[in-house]
Amino acid sequence: MEIQQIFSEQISITQDFLLDKVSESYKNGSMSNHNSRLVNEGLVAIDKILNCDFLQPHDRILLEKTYRHGSDAVHERLNYFSNYYYSYQNVSKGDINAQQTAFIQINADTATMLTTILGFHRHICGIGGSTDNYYVERMPRVLWALEYVLKKQLTEIYLPTLYVLINLSQSLTEYLFSTDNQYKDSAINLLSETVNILDKFTKSKEGNEILTLNTQINLFLKVQRNRINDALGLKNKIETTELDKLPDTKTEHKLRILSSLFHLDKVQFIKLFESELASITDDVYRSRPGLNNFLFLQCLSYYCLLKPFAEGLELNLNPLSNGSIDLIGNLKNIFNNYENSHGEVISEADISLLLSYNDEALRTKLANTIIGVDKGVLERERQKPHGVFEIADMELRIRLNQETYFLCMPFKSGIEIKSQTVPESISYQIFRPFIHLDKTIVIFVTAKRCSQNLMNYIKRMQDKLGWGIAILENEELAKLLKVNGQLN
Repeated sequence: MEIQQIFSEQISITQDFLLDKVSESYKNGSMSNHNSRLVNEGLVAIDKILNCDFLQPHDRILLEKTYRHGSDAVHERLNYFSNYYYSYQNVSKGDINAQQTAFIQINADTATMLTTILGFHRHICGIGGSTDNYYVERMPRVLWALEYVLKKQLTEIYLPTLYVLINLSQSLTEYLFSTDNQYKDSAINLLSETVNILDKFTKSKEGNEILTLNTQINLFLKVQRNRINDALGLKNKIETTELDKLPDTKTEHKLRILSSLFHLDKVQFIKLFESELASITDDVYRSRPGLNNFLFLQCLSYYCLLKPFAEGLELNLNPLSNGSIDLIGNLKNIFNNYENSHGEVISEADISLLLSYNDEALRTKLANTIIGVDKGVLERERQKPHGVFEIADMELRIRLNQETYFLCMPFKSGIEIKSQTVPESISYQIFRPFIHLDKTIVIFVTAKRCSQNLMNYIKRMQDKLGWGIAILENEELAKLLKVNGQLN
């Protein structure tokens, strides 16, 4: 089986699994720590896939939308980081079973915050609000619990304690690499405290033995040490590892070792991944879908980053569509005098005038033709500043065919597009609203004509995915503005 086929199939398996778990959680009204862990591992795998440049824009959109669905589901179960709040009590007063259960719960919450932060990096998720506030406010209770383990020398739970510490450091460092500033000072202090406790564990006899005998956690710690040093501006760096073969262990452990090895020694990662690929593939395919699929997909994504496919890859993903709408037939219900505009005569001077408008002017003039939307809402959308988290240049709630939709309008002015036609490369901007909104329609407004490649791509997505997309371009746009007295 070719690696391209394996990669494609594992992505589909991961998407299907995540969507099933999300649907199950909403049906049951809750999600277990076990399922939360699985969903978060799947989200991390998607995050790594999204680093691959050979993805088609529509596949990238579908993966990002899948990420949003999964992230929303696990974030809803956080319950204000109550697992953090009760951690000291559960560890200091519980037996070993209660202690290990507490660590599982803590890791589940930490993993959810990690995937929220990774989603924030990609402008899919937001950070902030009362729940996220408790991530930093209640983490000190977790650190008290871990200090208690060290103080009482509860060596039988040193291994899960180390994992809790490394996972905490991972989430904190990824937050520090983000552009969000709400918790920066707290995160720096918490990371410093976490590292201090981590150092105490690793310097203990029992902790050192764990790291010596357990390759998986040893390499995971090395990777996070490098990330911590980068986040805190320290120059220390662990460049290499002496691992020349994978230990004879479970597939899950091999995959985790390989994931860490990618960050430490990419040459050795390729060598060991290729040598183990056949056996890992066999084991993953003969097992039920689950954790190993996600870990395998992470490694496949790393491998494909280093050895990308020669040609673009198109996936066979769930379209995540709620049915199609006749958007073209409804343009008359969105724009004033749309049907009458077809009879307008457009001169070369009219087109030149249209092409001279900048983005702000084009938005203003088109906003003046929209009907059925409050003027105050139109004015706010027309004037809103551009930002990395914006869904489209204008987003309006409208009602069509007895249904409510979000109308999203990306704009491209003649000044912005330097080529003769609008290139296919801007398709991601057209498709982006489908990540964030489940009932959405898109009208792409452009002063210049779309290239034939872009037109064909949009038509294919209308047919394949059922996306409601219309194009208002060049002469048709000029006619609409002219019939409404806006081409001046």
